[in-house]
Amino acid sequence: MKKLDAYKIDLKAIQGEVLTRSLVADNDFFAEVQGDEIQRGNVTLGMQVRQVAGAYKVRLQFQGEVQVLCDRCLDPMMQPVEGDVELSVKLGEEFEDDGDLIIVPEDEGILDIAWQVYEQIALQIPLSHVHEEGECNAEMEKALSQHQPHEAGESDEDETAEAQPTDPRWDALKKLISTNN
Repeated sequence: MKKLDAYKIDLKAIQGEVLTRSLVADNDFFAEVQGDEIQRGNVTLGMQVRQVAGAYKVRLQFQGEVQVLCDRCLDPMMQPVEGDVELSVKLGEEFEDDGDLIIVPEDEGILDIAWQVYEQIALQIPLSHVHEEGECNAEMEKALSQHQPHEAGESDEDETAEAQPTDPRWDALKKLISTNN
């Protein structure tokens, strides 16, 4: 957990000044956060925290790459990520995070921003992530090509249906359906 201590901010200690930190979200960070989508990566992060009219503005700027699974071959691949976001934080009675505003218990005054950093990085990953052409796992590409239609309207299912004889009982049922239409 010591790796995540750098992501804890004592809001009460910020009195009219700007707190600036440079951090790196590396493999250890992603392992400790234990998110589902990202387990490995190397993302440099700049963080500025400033007090503004009874609230705090936390600006996160990050750039790097994370490891995700390719949607096509399921092998790991590196996906570039980059972002610049600002979060609003206030002190209150109990912790609350509604997306637009994070409320930190006033008696503690400590904002643990590790999960927000993880979420902001994960939000920058495109919905579809696929290796560049020719970089996918060759065995998986071969397996996929065997199950894709070869020509418009033709599929492997059609070919196997034509190649294998059908049970005569099914043929009799098909005749009943075609005569009732």
